[in-house]
Amino acid sequence: MKYEEIFKQINSTKDKYKISNLIWELLKIEPDENYIQKLIELTYKQREIKTSAITILQKFNSPEKIEDFVISRIEIEKDKVICCNFIKILGLNGTVKSSNFLLDFYKITKSKDVKGTIIHTLETLYIRNRIDIQNTDKLTKIIGNSYPFFQGYWKELKKSKKNNTQNWKTVAIEQLSSNNLNLVFKYDSDIDFHLQIEKMNSNFIRYINLTAIFKKYKSSYSKYYTPQQFYLSENRLFDSLFDRTKEMRPDIFKDSIINLIEAELMPKLESKISQWKTLQTMPFEDFEKKQTSIINTLYDTNWDWVIAHQMTQSIDMFNDNPDKNLYIDFIKEKWSASDKENFQINDYLDEQKNSK
Repeated sequence: MKYEEIFKQINSTKDKYKISNLIWELLKIEPDENYIQKLIELTYKQREIKTSAITILQKFNSPEKIEDFVISRIEIEKDKVICCNFIKILGLNGTVKSSNFLLDFYKITKSKDVKGTIIHTLETLYIRNRIDIQNTDKLTKIIGNSYPFFQGYWKELKKSKKNNTQNWKTVAIEQLSSNNLNLVFKYDSDIDFHLQIEKMNSNFIRYINLTAIFKKYKSSYSKYYTPQQFYLSENRLFDSLFDRTKEMRPDIFKDSIINLIEAELMPKLESKISQWKTLQTMPFEDFEKKQTSIINTLYDTNWDWVIAHQMTQSIDMFNDNPDKNLYIDFIKEKWSASDKENFQINDYLDEQKNSK
């Protein structure tokens, strides 16, 4: 169906649920800018209709028609869920004006959900070159690091112990003895490792995370699509590996944690890095022969959607590969098989085919 057909149906009913469902059908259709004003008008309707219309506006890329309207609505919106949805629209429809506004709004809002959405949106604006140097410095100060594409904001990288050498074990043991683990150290000239424990509370470990941060990674984007952050990682749910107890403090399990990192997390992550680097120049014919092994090493699954999503996020790895277009065709097939492709993904991948 097309925008015109769907809006004919919307105009023929007053049922808010039917209107909302009709709006959702627009999600996989390339935006028609002739309907921006109609969608804006729907954001003043009942909550069900408003939420749907706001979500569709997130798919447009027309700052001159949308940006000022969105900023004005964010300033007066009391519902934090609706506010977050409005903020997301600025990812594709924000300019430097939006980055200024969001950085100021971040300071005054008390909602963690709103702050998190602002960070997501600012990173999208950063990738799309819509944040000036002064505001880039402000953004990296909030996130706590200047790594491209890495959302250290979510992993408390700002609070990490920085270490320029690879003597991570000595520092890790010291931190674990104090019931903590949050450490960044150099792996090689291109990659830093972030080692961190995510806790449910002070006495209960949830995850152990080891992340490879690519310090020089740059990402492409298209009109309708901006890739999410790129990194490789190994993560373990702690209570799936050791006996469940009411108290699972890092200091109690420090020997087990160090052994887990040394014997499992580190080797597996290094294997992923090696495979990823090899894939950058690998002929597609060789990839086809070793596909199962390569995919299992990199993504730990054969689920089409995960493979398609992860390879799309790191499509720039093939920029110097003569078989880049063959890899893109492979990724598009995975998206099609997963039944989750849409105009944004197709637009991005098709554009990558034409860029070297």
